[in-house]
Amino acid sequence: MVNGLTVDPERLGEYLAEVAKIQANYEALVTQLANADIGARMADLAGDPGHSGPPKEFSEASKTLLGNYQELLTSLHRIHVGVAAQFKHMTETLGHAQKLYTNTEEAHVTMLRGLLSDSFLEGN
Repeated sequence: MVNGLTVDPERLGEYLAEVAKIQANYEALVTQLANADIGARMADLAGDPGHSGPPKEFSEASKTLLGNYQELLTSLHRIHVGVAAQFKHMTETLGHAQKLYTNTEEAHVTMLRGLLSDSFLEGN
C-alpha cells in the first residue's frame, strides 16, 4: 500500500472485463457507421424523376437531405473511431496493470512464505 492506495488484481480484472465489453460495443458501432454509406445508394433513395417540376425539386431536396445525413454519419464515424481507439488503449493498459499487480502480489506471497519457512527452520 502506497499512500493509502491498494489494488485488488481480481477487481481490476472485473473492471477490465467491463471496459473490454464497452470497447467491443464501440468497435461494432464503428463498423455499423462505416457500412452506413448511403452515397452509393443515393440514386435509389432519392430517385430521378426527370428534368423539371415538383418531382425534380423534391428529388433535389431529398438528395440534399441525404447528403447532409451522409456528412453526419461520416462525422459520427470519425468521432467513434477515436473513442474506440481510446477504449482499446485503456483495455490494453488495464490488462498490463493487472498483470503487474498480480505478479507483484504473487512475489510478495512467495517472499512471505520464504520468510516464514526460514523463521520456522531457525526456530527448530
